[in-house]
Amino acid sequence: MKKLTALLLCLIMLTGVFAGCAKIKQNAEDKGAEIPVYISTEIYSLDPAVAYLDEAAVKILSLVYEGLFEMDEDGDVSKALCKSYTTGTNREGDFYMEITLKDTKWSDGRSVSANDFVYAWKRILEPEFTCEAASLLFDIKNARACKDGLISIDDLGVVASEARVLTITFEREIDVEGFLEYLCSPALVPLREDKASRLVDWGSYYATMVTNGPFYPRIFEPGTGMLSLERSIYYYRDTESESQKLDVYVDPYRINIYTVSPEDALKMYENGEIVLDNELPLKSRAEYADRVEIADTKSTSAYYLNLSRAPFDNADVRRALSLAIDREALCELLTYAKPAEGLIPSGIFDTSAKDDFREAGGKLIESTADVTTAKSLVSKAGATGAEFTVKVRDNAVDLAVAEFVADAWKNLGFKVTVVPVTYDKHTEID
Repeated sequence: MKKLTALLLCLIMLTGVFAGCAKIKQNAEDKGAEIPVYISTEIYSLDPAVAYLDEAAVKILSLVYEGLFEMDEDGDVSKALCKSYTTGTNREGDFYMEITLKDTKWSDGRSVSANDFVYAWKRILEPEFTCEAASLLFDIKNARACKDGLISIDDLGVVASEARVLTITFEREIDVEGFLEYLCSPALVPLREDKASRLVDWGSYYATMVTNGPFYPRIFEPGTGMLSLERSIYYYRDTESESQKLDVYVDPYRINIYTVSPEDALKMYENGEIVLDNELPLKSRAEYADRVEIADTKSTSAYYLNLSRAPFDNADVRRALSLAIDREALCELLTYAKPAEGLIPSGIFDTSAKDDFREAGGKLIESTADVTTAKSLVSKAGATGAEFTVKVRDNAVDLAVAEFVADAWKNLGFKVTVVPVTYDKHTEID
């Protein structure tokens, strides 16, 4: 497995991906409202273990998947798919949690089971599967050892003790409330093994996807800019009851999601065609700086370096790359951002002490560049003239950041190429 390390850039302050349309039309067959929504960043996958890091996709995940618990805008945790839970100590002296699921179904009519959670969690704890959310499960018995490949994934302390009962055994007695917060993560929702194991990119193929949320993808073709979500008739609904209406839990019939450029979205907003626009074009951000409401996403932007390859295998080079970046100037370019001071941003609290982690840990990264020291380190490492590539998502903001950083690294004597990455489909797994 490749070794990677993160080179921190900045903290992103603007959540914006959505622009809601002012016009809602009624379906011709009177099935309910069809709501058009516009986004400025195309969604390429609805695989929750991947899409939970995509700011555009994460807004969709809660519409198509439902986990055990959910968190409201005030940070309060409440039950979602969880009907009840108990904690205790078993005969072996291990602390455990037993979660009973509510009775609901997938979008194809099959019952959601505890085994669907077992599969989803084991999947992201497999050593070869890259998912940062795996750390949310490290309190579970043997989770770390499974992720490190030291023991079989079958030794993970998660089992379906009954069809709708999930039993979790932990390494030690845990902070239960803190673990319930982890279970609110969109990366930890259930998955159907018979669907997710068929394709490498199963989350991009609507025809074979099933979901357990209020909506399911009726049309989803990455690269076309079109995603249509349709109401699931099985969401907490007794389909055997003739008197129970289709919209007993979900009112809208469809949500049609269109991808438009930030420039076009801004024009639509100014023309009164949409009522909300919160992904402004990069060149227009300074103009609108005093007219927008800013939300802290508590996310850190970073580049990952392959430590098995030169010049990144040299610690002096890695330090030089970081020192060369003027994070204050970069944040001025983005407008809605602030310099990163560490991997964990401000606003993240220790659940036991209730202290801000960043304030307690202190500032680890300088916000201004130190080019003189950076050049000295590169010279010491003998890495001047080294060539490497920076791969980023193909959108205006990511490319602008990459070009900014590449210029700083070229100033150190490196030959840097920025390559935009787009979506590729994969084939079925035999």
